[in-house]
Amino acid sequence: MMRLMRRNGSENEPTSTGREVKRLLLLLLGVALVVSVALAALAFIGGNGGNVRDAILRAVGFGSVLIVGWAAAFAFALAFRRDWLGMYNIWLGSAALTFAAIGALSFLSPSEGALGWFALGGQVTPGGWLGDTIIGSRSLTGWLRVLAVTAVSGALFALPALQGIGGALPSPFGRRGA
Repeated sequence: MMRLMRRNGSENEPTSTGREVKRLLLLLLGVALVVSVALAALAFIGGNGGNVRDAILRAVGFGSVLIVGWAAAFAFALAFRRDWLGMYNIWLGSAALTFAAIGALSFLSPSEGALGWFALGGQVTPGGWLGDTIIGSRSLTGWLRVLAVTAVSGALFALPALQGIGGALPSPFGRRGA
């Protein structure tokens, strides 16, 4: 009840509930805009009369679930938890980890079941075209690429700790870190 009261009694100042509703509406508008642009791009990529679902699954397969999950978390942080956006290493690391997971999905080739639906019955891999691009080939080289992307995501997660260590290490030029 106290949240709805105005701080200084000004009639022009919105309540905190009003700000939350505006943020939610702005979030929904932004999501609708992003979805409409993505669907238009996929319809264009899919060709004339192409099925949007098939275009999405050919592009990213099951990775679409991972990408939507990451984007939903980012949109939530953008709308309601702006202080979370300051942790750029977490966002970049989780994006890199998402790409590594999409690459790893490209090593699978199911034709049935839940992943089979995302693989269009075995026509594509669950990682889609993006996953195939990440791994390059279905050999040891592909797994090394996935491991490299995973290592990059780990380094991004640990970036603040690495910056703290960097100042304590001796410099080859005789100066200590900045």
